[in-house]
Amino acid sequence: MKEEGFIVFMKNEWQISLKEFTPAIIREATDHCLKRKQLPPTLPQFYDLCRTLHIREKEQEALKNRAPNERATPASLEVGRRYLKLIKQMLHSN
Repeated sequence: MKEEGFIVFMKNEWQISLKEFTPAIIREATDHCLKRKQLPPTLPQFYDLCRTLHIREKEQEALKNRAPNERATPASLEVGRRYLKLIKQMLHSN
């Protein structure tokens, strides 16, 4: 049957395209789609979601694995005030 062949073909395409992601990432992306999407995603949409989740996971791992001396030190209050003033100016100039 043509339909069965097409389904097998599509499953294979999805499997090949998503092989770089862990099962946990794919589950998280699937849960996201089930809870927040009205329609099933296309393969490119689902791939982009998996990639975003993968990048977020890697960033979180990098933050956890940083040495204590690599932690960011907060800027002085004066520096913060200067940047806040610049941001306000940018927002009000539009």
